[in-house]
Amino acid sequence: MANNKVDFYQLGNKLWNIANIFRDDTLKTTEYLEEFSYFLFLKLFDDQERQKEELAKLERKPFTPALPEELRFHTWARKIINNEIDVTQAVKVVQDVFQKLANIQDHDGIDLSLFRKLFKNHIWRIKYGPTIRELLKQLVDLELEQNFDVMGRAYEFVVQKLGEQKQYGQYFTPRHIIHFMVELADPEIDEMIYDPAAGTGGFILRAFEIVKNKITKQAEKGFSGVSEPIASYGKVAFDRGEKLIRRLKEKHLWAVEKAPDVFKLAMMNMILHSDGKSNLYESDSLDNRAQQEHKEKYDVVLSNPPYGPLTQSRTATFTYHVKRFEALFFQHIMNALKYSEAHKKPSRAVVIILDKILFDNTNAFKNIRKKLLREYNLKAVFSMPAGIFQPYSGVKTTVMYFERPTKEEWKRIRDENGFATQKVMFFDIQSDGFTLATQRRPINGAFQGENPNIYEPPCG
Repeated sequence: MANNKVDFYQLGNKLWNIANIFRDDTLKTTEYLEEFSYFLFLKLFDDQERQKEELAKLERKPFTPALPEELRFHTWARKIINNEIDVTQAVKVVQDVFQKLANIQDHDGIDLSLFRKLFKNHIWRIKYGPTIRELLKQLVDLELEQNFDVMGRAYEFVVQKLGEQKQYGQYFTPRHIIHFMVELADPEIDEMIYDPAAGTGGFILRAFEIVKNKITKQAEKGFSGVSEPIASYGKVAFDRGEKLIRRLKEKHLWAVEKAPDVFKLAMMNMILHSDGKSNLYESDSLDNRAQQEHKEKYDVVLSNPPYGPLTQSRTATFTYHVKRFEALFFQHIMNALKYSEAHKKPSRAVVIILDKILFDNTNAFKNIRKKLLREYNLKAVFSMPAGIFQPYSGVKTTVMYFERPTKEEWKRIRDENGFATQKVMFFDIQSDGFTLATQRRPINGAFQGENPNIYEPPCG
């Protein structure tokens, strides 16, 4: 069978058709979406491994796969497709693969802890062998571009289809909006980066890519291309650039996601980015523990927090308690920023919020805005066009960029009863490069070129 390499616009319908195979297995919408994500993840991970393996052969270097041969996607998928494993045994065979992945051990310096966590939480739902075989037939020859946040973007296409039919309740930030917001924050090497409502991990992964590129450039400039082993992890030596990248993964990327199904997607994304040690947690950013754990901890906060009325009571104590997600998340984000340090880039947040934060005239919202303007330096407000979150919602949103002053600056402002915010730049974004209808399509060739999958937004 020939490989069919597709771009992300063609990919949407292709993946939707593949995911729909699960309908024949009498699964509910959210169930077959979750099952599909596991199979797609294993296929993507195996593609990456095989590319690394081919490169190692060409360079005549040793290669140790992360997974044993029997658990690699191409091995068991081909056997099922070619009837080396009878279709009546397909369910049992794949169940056994998933169970072994739930108990897989680290080896040769390869951390597989996220694999264990991901598959231990899996609930098996597929009933019929023909469903698995048909799914594998479709997936095995699908060649996907391996670039930024491929898992989240692939999944997003399927969720968008469900959103058009009002079958799914999750909202995801468009990839080009993530790109714009992270570029605006411009995270630096050794900065602490946080997203309290991580979704599929898009903000954290984009920040990872930007900082990783800065590390690579610095290492090339500093060492003139010469690798100098200076650190060892699990008996594996790394040069200085690799050490900084490992430290970035282990200590500087923090994310929280409460929805279990979306959290699994974020874990898959982290694994696909060779990121086995990020501080990604399935938790609630609005409980009391989170307020203490994340207080004044981060140099950069990037987020698209949920909005709407609270679905349950919260135990955390906020300065201004409003029974709406956007009000509490915004306060959590402000509190999570460190005080800035002199002679360093200011601690900063780039957040996309519902316009209600800006215009609601109830006392609580007024007080939240006053706290923002007094204690933080709000530098830019980008009014986004209604419809950028179609097909999920047509709500009007705003991207805000603000910084926290140093402790000395805040003491002076407080003593003078002044405000940290002095001037604010307002931008009225008329278009983000896509139509604002239910089916968001590029306008006038925007986002096209040699690689149409990497968005270069016109707004930044």
